[in-house]
Amino acid sequence: MPSEIKWKIRDDYTKALRESEISKEEYKRLAINFGIVSDSYDEGNRNEADMSNELTDRVLKMLQESFLGKPIRVLLLGCGPGTVEYSILREYGGDDLENVEVHAVDLSAKMLDIAKQYGFNVYVHDMKDRIPKEAPQKYDAIIWMGSFMHVLYPGVSSEEADLQRANLLKRYYDALLPGGQMIIESFYAHGESSAWEYARVPIIDGVPNKEDRLLFYLRDFNLKDLERLGRNAEIPRENVQLFFTDRHATQEGIIYCSIDEIRRNPPPQYEQATMMLINLVK
Repeated sequence: MPSEIKWKIRDDYTKALRESEISKEEYKRLAINFGIVSDSYDEGNRNEADMSNELTDRVLKMLQESFLGKPIRVLLLGCGPGTVEYSILREYGGDDLENVEVHAVDLSAKMLDIAKQYGFNVYVHDMKDRIPKEAPQKYDAIIWMGSFMHVLYPGVSSEEADLQRANLLKRYYDALLPGGQMIIESFYAHGESSAWEYARVPIIDGVPNKEDRLLFYLRDFNLKDLERLGRNAEIPRENVQLFFTDRHATQEGIIYCSIDEIRRNPPPQYEQATMMLINLVK
């Protein structure tokens, strides 16, 4: 038996493709694959959560400025183990989340077993569906930390995928209470956007085993995608705020109060990747 197994992302298996080229069967395995890597995924998120960075600090500031410490109800979509989200919400509501009611959705039951330890109400559910019937239907905040990029529609045209994604966004935007906000973390594409296939490879006793790799998929978004997404989701442009920083979220980020500002002054292209937070206010 191997003494140690760790799952690592291998960039040599990363490739760009259209959503229509993604295998529906492989995409359906995402929940199983995330469950398999749940322990190492949680460990990585704990390391990230232990480091105060521009992204998590910005999400916390968005919540603090909007709700001023008042009790809030939060929906986490595609939360995985919920480690990063908990690190943010405990700064708002204390270690016991006394004034934060959290409802967490993910396809992986193994991921949610970890999230449950933080006191979250959990639902094994596809975030591409409607809010679970047994969960509240209205929220002060809805948060997608690194999960909206996994909302893909394999086997359909780019135009149809864009419409389905916008309909999904509108459905959740309509679930916000007045004054609520939806926060989305994702990758920003400076040029052409794309879907991406990447692999996690088991490192067994220090040796990568490429044959047992697990495939995952995500999508980045450029400025045209954001404009089209907001327009199709019927979200007023003035209700959109964006924040950009580097992938490791260690450099000072840049805030844009509107999409028009980005067009006039594009965000910098960081060495690793550009991360963005989209804040949609109701």
